[in-house]
Amino acid sequence: MNQPPIHQHASVLDDAPILSRLPREIKARLLPMTHEETLASGDVLFKLGDEVHDTCLVLEGEVEIATQSEAVKVGPAGFLGEEAALGGVRYLSSATAKGPVRILRISHHALAEALLNHPSVRQELWVSLVSHFIEKLDFKIPNEEKAKPINKSAEMVASIGWLATLLLPAGVILWGDHFGLALELKLLIAILTATVLMWVFRLVPEFVPGFFAILSITLAGMAPVSVVLSGFSSPSFFMAVSVLSLSAIIIGSGLALRVLLLLLRYMPHNQFCYELNLLLMGIFLTPIVPTGNGRIAVVTPMLKDMLHAIHYANGSRAATRLSAAAFTGSTLFSGIFLTGMSANFVIFGMLSMQLQDQFHWLYWLFAGSVSGIVMLLAYLIISKLMFRNQDALPLSSHIVDLQLKVLGPMSKKEWAAALGIVLFSIVVATYSVHKIAPVWIVLTVLFGLLLFSSLTKEEFQTSIDWPFLMLLGGLLGLFNTIHFLGADKILVGQLAWITELMRDNLSLFILLLSGVILSLRFILPINLTMIILAAIFIPIASFSGINSWLVGFIILTMGSSWFFAYQNGSYTLFKKISGSPYEERNFLVLNILITLIKLLGIYASMPFWHYLGIL
Repeated sequence: MNQPPIHQHASVLDDAPILSRLPREIKARLLPMTHEETLASGDVLFKLGDEVHDTCLVLEGEVEIATQSEAVKVGPAGFLGEEAALGGVRYLSSATAKGPVRILRISHHALAEALLNHPSVRQELWVSLVSHFIEKLDFKIPNEEKAKPINKSAEMVASIGWLATLLLPAGVILWGDHFGLALELKLLIAILTATVLMWVFRLVPEFVPGFFAILSITLAGMAPVSVVLSGFSSPSFFMAVSVLSLSAIIIGSGLALRVLLLLLRYMPHNQFCYELNLLLMGIFLTPIVPTGNGRIAVVTPMLKDMLHAIHYANGSRAATRLSAAAFTGSTLFSGIFLTGMSANFVIFGMLSMQLQDQFHWLYWLFAGSVSGIVMLLAYLIISKLMFRNQDALPLSSHIVDLQLKVLGPMSKKEWAAALGIVLFSIVVATYSVHKIAPVWIVLTVLFGLLLFSSLTKEEFQTSIDWPFLMLLGGLLGLFNTIHFLGADKILVGQLAWITELMRDNLSLFILLLSGVILSLRFILPINLTMIILAAIFIPIASFSGINSWLVGFIILTMGSSWFFAYQNGSYTLFKKISGSPYEERNFLVLNILITLIKLLGIYASMPFWHYLGIL
């Protein structure tokens, strides 16, 4: 019996020159993006100047590649149309079969993405391309730096921002006496004003204003160095370092792809289960990959693999439904997990030590569980109603099996990632027995990964978001300094009406706070919105006798809401990686409804929070 072509494709990718050097998980993702084609003598694959589509590998026979001045023949194991995978727009030659030919077509989009993180393989494809026609290489290198046009409006905004950053703090110092402000308080307000303005106008990278604040406070002698730099020794900081390290291993190991393939292999092959698989993958990654962009970067290629394998119609309701599931699973449940996103670490660090001890990883999840379940169920119902269709979209178990076969047995790095997740899960689940804070357990896991070289020195340097960690340490130190100077008490006194509203009508306060968050999101990025509001409302909640975690949870849940693409960098990344296989209008309408789903989850949790004593 002849092997089905797809079996041959798997072995070809393993044995092909150049492509054989790609990691197993990349070859597994390429597998559904290949198809075999047989040509008769004289058949034309493409012509000089045609728009690129696929890169081809010759399996049998010969193909003639011709330019206007020369012609060469490519035999078995040779490549054609390399320019498609290298970022070219049009073919640089014509390709014609010279006798019977069998080729393997590989989607140039999939191959181009695979080459991004593998420059040595990309370089070999360049050499293969050049070898076809040394004398004629009229090809623009896609990574060539171009002179960017000057954006005058952006320059004007930046100029206004710097002017405000210089003048407003000076005004606070000069005229603060008129408002009865002491010198120390004037200096603090001036420093905070400059810091916030640098964030709002995005004048410098996000972590720089925090450095400015702690440096200015230290030089002014306003607080001890131990207080100003306390953020860099906080449990929240070390937890962030550890989780980001574990995240780097999970993303680089291919474990996430293996988990998705196993889910697809053993769950029923229907549209609802495909949607549920993508949602579950995003939820699974949320506590261990604490950035939305990181989760999008892992899940979106899997979405593309799935859509290609089931032969989706671009822009169809089915494709939109699955695309929305991939994005929503990666972003909706960030507030449910302590380690769900970077802002969570900041808000956790703002809680009192008593609350930090209470809302450890498992209890945070438990307290947010009702909200998460309600949001998940509401999303599934709305998604089914919005994207109702009769498309069967069958996914072949045979292809999934072959992808798992290409992945082969679990690698050392996959085992390390899986062991890290299991150990973390066990110690978190048994916290009530050993009473060891999860942060130190995660740090121990990180030490083990470094000890056994599962995370190399180079990966530790390049795969961890060190700018965010600098931002985190600076913000927590700044918040502790504000508390040390007693400025939070002054803030509470000035906003006494909010204190009364929290105590007397919490439901209305939640609605008003959500409105403030959504309004600020039109002009401020996600993290900055959350951080500013948390710095204002968490102290108020603490002085009001309201559980500070509750206010932080509401800010985290609603703070990631958005209505337009410019408000969410994760959506911009998702759109770019996915190639927009969905109908964007319906996608954005669903996103607006998700904002209401978040509110529903919060209000539905209130009886549960009363039961737990949080309210």
